[in-house]
Amino acid sequence: MKYKVEQLKIDNDTDGVKAAKIFKYAVKHAMSWNTEHQNNLIDRPLEEYTGQGLFVINDNSCYKDQPGDSPLIIAGGAVLAGGFIASVFKDQSYACAEKYKGMLSSLMAAMIEYGGSRLVCKGELAKVYMPFGFVPVAHAVPGIVNGEYMPEKFYFYKPKENEVLPSKPEKFETYNEAFRHLKAFTPKKKTLSLATNRSHFLDELYQ
Repeated sequence: MKYKVEQLKIDNDTDGVKAAKIFKYAVKHAMSWNTEHQNNLIDRPLEEYTGQGLFVINDNSCYKDQPGDSPLIIAGGAVLAGGFIASVFKDQSYACAEKYKGMLSSLMAAMIEYGGSRLVCKGELAKVYMPFGFVPVAHAVPGIVNGEYMPEKFYFYKPKENEVLPSKPEKFETYNEAFRHLKAFTPKKKTLSLATNRSHFLDELYQ
């Protein structure tokens, strides 16, 4: 089922700060509920949301307790600088959230269309994003870092039609190393096949 996804925009908010504050509030509100996959949700700094693509599913028929006249955000996600998809959530604290089953497909479609092409998730969520065309290019293996257990994470890139990705993700010992790899990742372009090369050659020859 397709749901209406809107880019969060507020009147007289030329720099996007108001929208960023409302989105950040919605993320923190969703994080306060211990629901499925919420342990992967990260509240980003306000400046990372400001002026970026903030996408939401609204339903003002639910109980409303958000600040001011802001819309009641049931679910949302952000496309940050560099095409990073982040802070994808559904707020289970609202009773009406139950009717938004499969809303991730609608959210992802909107964020991909906007330019979302990279994302990071914990290992158990990898299979959630792969159906949308995302391919892991980096893998932070689980281990102990500074005495703290760090679960595995995958670092995804969504290739365009003319791009080729490595057959396996590159492994890293730390999150920072894997993130730097994803941030700087540049895919290879597909080379023209022999038949295509020959076709171009003939086209040029007879022009």
